Amino acid sequence: MLRTAAQLHQLVAKIHSIDGRSADEKSETVAFARRLTLTEEQFFLRALTKRYIRVFRSGWPDFFLEDTVAGKVMGVEVKAHWGDRLSPAQREMFAALERWGMPIYVWTPRTHALVPWKKFGLPYKRATRPPRKPRNP
Repeated sequence: MLRTAAQLHQLVAKIHSIDGRSADEKSETVAFARRLTLTEEQFFLRALTKRYIRVFRSGWPDFFLEDTVAGKVMGVEVKAHWGDRLSPAQREMFAALERWGMPIYVWTPRTHALVPWKKFGLPYKRATRPPRKPRNP
């Protein structure tokens, strides 16, 4: 949510008085204006990234599953087709979740099976004929 109306009024007053200031004061006022116009979420995100904390906002699996008996969790991404691809954000997120101990799988209607995300998108192994010998003219 945006800052309060009083803060926005203060911002407008600072912007109107910017002409008679030095370059340092102007840049300070512009920085102040940016802080006031950020949403709380953006402000929080910027504060984290300045501290070199990695923030994941996209790429989450579609489902988080918990086996309450075994006490295990896993993530599942559902794709419509085997030819669909994982986005770079999904690959980054899935790698991080696996580093933290959560296995991630992909399910498609074609396979009807949970495939580890690192193997998703690889071609099926099919029986192939040996390559033909080139014909000599």
